[in-house]
Parts: sequence; C-alpha cells; structure tokens
Amino acid sequence: MKNDKWSRRSLLAGIAAGATLMPLVPLLEGDARGQTTAFPKRLIVWFVPNGTLPAAFFPTTTGANFEMTRILEPLTAYKDRLLVLKGIRLNAYDDGVKIVHISCMAPLLTGYTVPTGAFDEAGTKYGWAAGPSVDQVIATSLASKTKFPSLEFHNVGAVDQLKTQYRVIYKGADQPITGMRDPRAAYKRIFEGFTPPGTGGSDGGAPPTQSQLNRGRLGILDHSTARLNKLRQTVGAADRAKIDAHLAAVASLQQRFSVPTTPPPPPPTGGGCAPKEPALSINVPTGDCGVNDNAAKACELDKYYADLGKAHMDILVQALACDLTRVASLQWGAAGRGSYFSVMGSDAIPGGGENEHLISHLGTSDAKMDAMNGIYVLLKRWYMKQLAYLIEQLKKIPEGTGTLFDNTLILVCSEHGVGASHSPDNIPFVLIGGNWYFKTGRYLTFQNASNNNLLLSICHAMGLTTMTTFGDPKYCTGPLTGLT
Repeated sequence: MKNDKWSRRSLLAGIAAGATLMPLVPLLEGDARGQTTAFPKRLIVWFVPNGTLPAAFFPTTTGANFEMTRILEPLTAYKDRLLVLKGIRLNAYDDGVKIVHISCMAPLLTGYTVPTGAFDEAGTKYGWAAGPSVDQVIATSLASKTKFPSLEFHNVGAVDQLKTQYRVIYKGADQPITGMRDPRAAYKRIFEGFTPPGTGGSDGGAPPTQSQLNRGRLGILDHSTARLNKLRQTVGAADRAKIDAHLAAVASLQQRFSVPTTPPPPPPTGGGCAPKEPALSINVPTGDCGVNDNAAKACELDKYYADLGKAHMDILVQALACDLTRVASLQWGAAGRGSYFSVMGSDAIPGGGENEHLISHLGTSDAKMDAMNGIYVLLKRWYMKQLAYLIEQLKKIPEGTGTLFDNTLILVCSEHGVGASHSPDNIPFVLIGGNWYFKTGRYLTFQNASNNNLLLSICHAMGLTTMTTFGDPKYCTGPLTGLT
C-alpha cells in the first residue's frame, strides 16, 4: 500500500471482486482468534554402514501384522510408526563404476550413478555422485526458515579421507559434505550466541506480544481506511456503496484488534528449546582414524563410539527443538570401514575386538552371522537401540498436543542389502514417523523398485509436492506407490 498511484478503476474492480481487503481478512481474523501455530516438519537421515543380515532384518509377514525381527526388536515400542521396506534397489548402480562399497554409497541418497573420476581403486577410476542427496534438496527448499539449512554429524569413520566411500551427504554434484564429529565443536557452532525463544536476545529472542502485533495490524487497517475514505469522495453512489461495505469490514477488524486478546500460541519450538552442552569426559582425537580395518583397530574414537553418538543425538534433537534447522543427518561410521565392538551377554559394546566391516563379509552359515545370536546381528541391534534413544529424546520435546517426534520423519538406510556381496538389492530402508503423509505401522515389499522413487516420496512428504522426479530421471518413474 505504499504506492500512492492507485488506479481508481482498478481499485473499484478489486473491491467488486473482493480482492482488495478480503484476502487479508481471514489471515487477520485467524491471528485474532489465537489460532494454533502449525509446527514445522523435520527430516533426520540415519545411516548405518555395511548393509544388514536380511534374515534377521526383514519380517516374514507383510502389512500391519508384521513381526519385529531380531534386529528391529529394539524399536518395538514404535512399531506403529514404522514403514519397513523391502525390494528397493539402487538402480543407478547399474550404469556406474563397479567398486564394492563405492558403487552403492554415492547413489544411496542422491539417485545418481558413480561416474569415472580422479580417485583410484586398484586401477579403477571413480568420482563423486553427480547430484545432491535428498536431505540437501529438502534443506535448500527450507533454507530461508532457519539459521542452518541442515546439520550433518559423523560418528567416526575415516572422515579425513575425502573419498566417495566415506561420504553419504552431498550438497550438489561433486560436493560431498563432511559431517561434524566433535560434539563440543558442534555444540559451539550451533548454539554460540543463541538465546532460546522467550528469553530475549537477537537470535531466537522473545516473540512480539499480542498487543504489539495488534498495533501493527491497526496501522495497516488505519492506512486502508484513510485511502478508502479519500477514494469515496470521488466516485458515484453505486461505487460508494461498495466502498462503504469494505469500510464496515475494516471497522470491525479495527475494533477486534483494539481490545486485549489471549496470549499468542507457543513459538514453533513448542517450549522444548533448552540447549545444554553434552557432558563428555573425553577429548575427541584429531586426524584420520585409519582407512583400513587394521589401522582402525587402534583408533581411540572406537572406544568412545557410543558416548560420541549419544552426544551427537542430544545436540541434534536440541537443534531441531530450537528450530535452528529442520534437516539433520547422523552418519554412523563409513562404508568399508568397520568400528570395533565386543559382545557381552546379549549386548554389543563399542570399543572391543570385533570389526563390523569384516564380520559383514562372513558367509551366512558362520556362527557370527547367526540370525538370532550372531555377533553381527547384535551389532545391528545395537544401532537400533541407539535409534530408539533418539526417538525417546524427540518424544520428550512437547509441541502443541504432541511432541517433536510427531513432526519428524526419520530415514534409516545402509549402502548395501548384504555386506558380504556388496549388493545394491533389498537396501534396508525404514521410514519412521512422517505420519502427516505416510501410512505407517506396516511392512511393504516391492520388486526392484528404484530408490529414486522412494527419495521422491520423501520430498513430497516434506512439502515438495510439485517435484516429479528425483536424481537421474532415468531411474525415477514417480513416487513409490503404497506409502501413503
């Protein structure tokens, strides 16, 4: 309304069509009634390396009556929020360079094949993925809404080795992202200078009061009244009647905003924004943990794998709760590089002598791969226990009548279906939450469905509903059917 050169004809036409004031009325009235704030949707990518053991991971019964398998059992309390998916394949694998973990790591979240490039593996040249990962596509669409478009955490895994097999997140073509592995540094980067909503401060400070909002709205309405009254003096009787009707509507709104109203709805954080630096009694070692499994055995980080992972999760949850980001990822380890575990009773304990990567290459008849009691199964169960902890933390954050978990979608994935064969088939994808879009509490099977289709469905769930393809269009036929 700053433009004083209103056309009388266009204004009257707008009034006749209800276009001048009416679009503003529902918005203002809604705010005046103290309508409920819509809480933002969030995405978490949860990556676990070296595939899985299908017999211990995938249920035998499809639909809602699926059983919680040995590996998935730690998530039993959240069964109604799970979508366990079998038969999804990395179709972009077919046309790319074929090198064990590398060939599956790049297309897992990007939907692009592995091209030839500057890296060398036993005489075979390979490069980075040719496009962004699904989390970064979504983060770009939300970039203007939060301080950080996305936050990436990496729990060990040869992070200083800048090669395709060690990165799963991509900003764009040939742009891998290295996640934060030091929780203290991550906390400082994210929360330094941040003031939780309602406590004042320039970053996330106290929201305007209802009276302040109303004063601003009254200023807009007063300006509209003055302009309409001025125009009223220059038109005929028929047009004056139209303007009078609008003036009456404006007067009603002015009266509504002039009286005290109820307190505003809670900010998007839902009142659960209370950042606290994780208590760590360790110093995170710097430098590379080692590329091969023998070097990794001496890595100090393996001793603290669980502690560091918990700290990353605590920071991640608070960053979401404070609406500093709406997209985050946690990469456990790295493809082809196994962290070391010991096994005590029925639990896997990080820091012992069993190497996850090496065990994943054993045959299914080996005792360590036993679908009920094998060490490999216990290691995979351990990751699901950590995931259960993450969900528990999300559920502790109130948002409206629900929790942060109710407004979060978690994508669980690994780069292989079977670690021993480096298979691109039957990737162990699980969707958790996202109930505003997906119909959860089910186990679904497909026949070599492209992961590109799944990634497109995730984009739709996060609001990018106009997207028709994801990654290389050659491998995408549309959203994955049956999820909603």
